[in-house]
Amino acid sequence: MLVSLYIKMRNQLPLRRASITPQMVMETGSSDQEQRHEKDRILAHKASKTVSGEEQEKIDCLYAVIKQHDLLLDDASMKRAELTIKHHSLPAIYKTERAFSKAVNRKKDRNDIAYFFGILKNIQQEEDDQIYKDYCREKFEYLRMLNDERQEQKIQSSKPSIVLVIDMALTAIGQSRIVQDIAIRKCSEWLNRIFGTATYGAVVKKRIQEQIGKMSNLTITQKETAWEWIAPLLNVKTGQESVTSIS
Repeated sequence: MLVSLYIKMRNQLPLRRASITPQMVMETGSSDQEQRHEKDRILAHKASKTVSGEEQEKIDCLYAVIKQHDLLLDDASMKRAELTIKHHSLPAIYKTERAFSKAVNRKKDRNDIAYFFGILKNIQQEEDDQIYKDYCREKFEYLRMLNDERQEQKIQSSKPSIVLVIDMALTAIGQSRIVQDIAIRKCSEWLNRIFGTATYGAVVKKRIQEQIGKMSNLTITQKETAWEWIAPLLNVKTGQESVTSIS
């Protein structure tokens, strides 16, 4: 009697924040669209509970380890092991199987499921760290490539000048042979565009030396090094005149 009275009274109260009561829902029924929606929800819920092929393979690996090493697990431990192993990758599980077998062969007291998952945790962490490092390396290479492209576009769009030639020389000094060759070709191209077919080498030389001398942000050593790098592009012998004497 009390149960039936409770049910009757409960059905006259809205559930949570619903605007209608359960009794009204039962009296009015539900539309075809609502029924299809609820059916799809139930099917999706059942599908989420279904073990995928990869997860089943992971569980099979766990069963193989338990059987091979005669591990004893109660029901609760087995459920935890099945749930935990699903969150690890197959390559890590395969590596752990081999490492666990070697460890047990060396010391029999390591024949425990907790020791197995301890190895698995460490191996999985190493794999995750390596994946992150690879990602960072690829991202760095990609960003560097974009930066190189921007610099190249900036250089291509810039009007050649003696200052640009000197900046390129300073950047190339101390770099690899490949970078040096690229810088030499680019500076030679710029010098040809700046001076054209000028036959007066002394004039070209003087203008470059004067510009180097005016660059107050450079030390004497940097000025001389820049001139020694640029001079061979002009077929001028270095050491004949100091750039600092012109500044």
